[in-house]
Formats: sequence, C-alpha cells, structure tokens
Amino acid sequence: MNLLETMKCAIFDMDGTLLNSMGMWAELGKDLIRSHGKIPAENVWYELKVLNAVETAQYLIKNYGFEGSVESVVEEIDDAAYRHYSTDLYLKPGAEALLKRLQELHIPAILATATDKRLVRSCLSRLKIEHYFTFVNSCEDFHTSKSSPLIFQKSAEMVGVPVSNAVVFEDALHAIRTAHNAGFPVVAVYDRAAEDSTEPPESDWRRILPMADITCANPGQILPLLQ
Repeated sequence: MNLLETMKCAIFDMDGTLLNSMGMWAELGKDLIRSHGKIPAENVWYELKVLNAVETAQYLIKNYGFEGSVESVVEEIDDAAYRHYSTDLYLKPGAEALLKRLQELHIPAILATATDKRLVRSCLSRLKIEHYFTFVNSCEDFHTSKSSPLIFQKSAEMVGVPVSNAVVFEDALHAIRTAHNAGFPVVAVYDRAAEDSTEPPESDWRRILPMADITCANPGQILPLLQ
C-alpha cells in the first residue's frame, strides 16, 4: 500500500497506539478486582481488553460481584484511571511528530477510542495534542465497542472519506480484525500487550500480521512513508 496516495484521513486508536498505556490498564483491572476482595483470574485482562467501559462494568458485576449500578462501576473504573491519564501516561515515540506531519499534509486525523471521554480529554490537554484531531470520538458516543466497525465508519463519514481511503491505526487484535474485515486499510502499531495470546496458541501479534497493510514498531516509523 502506498500510504501517501491511499490515506485521505487517519483514524487513530489511543491506548497502545499513540499512548503507552496498555500496561496500566492490565494492572488497573486486577487492582480493582482485588479492592473488592476478589482474586482476579489469570486471564482476566484478555477478557477485559476487548470491552468498552459499559461492557467492562457489566462483566465485573456479573463475574466478580461488584455492587452498584453499571453507571457507578463505570465511574469507579474511570476514577481509578483518571489519575494516570491526567498525570503520568505519555505518547509513544514519534506519535506527535506523525500527527504534526498529517496536519502539514492537510490529512484529517480522527481519534477513535474505547476510553471514556473525560480521561481522553484530560490526557490530550496535558500532552497538548488535542489540536491535531479534527474529531475525538469514543465508543460511548455510538453505544458500541471495537468488535463492531461502527466507530471507524462514523469517523470516516464525519470527514466525508470512503472506507478505502480511511486508514486505521490500531494495536489490538480484535480492533484490527474489525477494521480489516470492514474494508479499512490498517496500520498495525506494535505494543507489548500484543505478545499476549488471547486466542492461543499464537500471540496476538502473529495473528495481526496477515491482516495489517503496514506494521510498525512505533508511530514514528510511519514518517518516512509520508515524505
């Protein structure tokens, strides 16, 4: 794929793609379960990583006996994560340089994330990168998750770009599979979390490779393709 010719808009995942945050999320879920006096299953992160905020709350209520409403559990999760988004999570190498280059090329960048908007906005503001995005979308905006292509489709529609020219930047197996199956060109950004085997026996990264049009170790590796 000739990225410069194909891409009329760029749709970015946040966690694990632009932001080095997947390790935090893996531990946060386990810590929350422990705080409720339960022992997290060894593979609980594999279950949680494919869910949006509401689905995560429903899972914790059903499987770990969290008390309260779905809304209150979502709030508990968000409050636990907020400190990290507002203080100590940082971009992956080359992420801001890539966003700046897209802006120079007048290629709209849209953020499409499963993370709660409050967390997203606090992080984008702290890192001073919000101005690079034409739109900031979350799964909650469309009552969906990344097991459905809806957030990618809506993001492309917002800037009037067909699926074939809306390049999705993602790190997670389930999201890459969704985008690929829906006809989006995919740039797979490596994250250490992709060494997990959520669908054994192969690692997630091994499963990602055949679905990705381009792969990179970090966002900065894409810059030479945009010269």
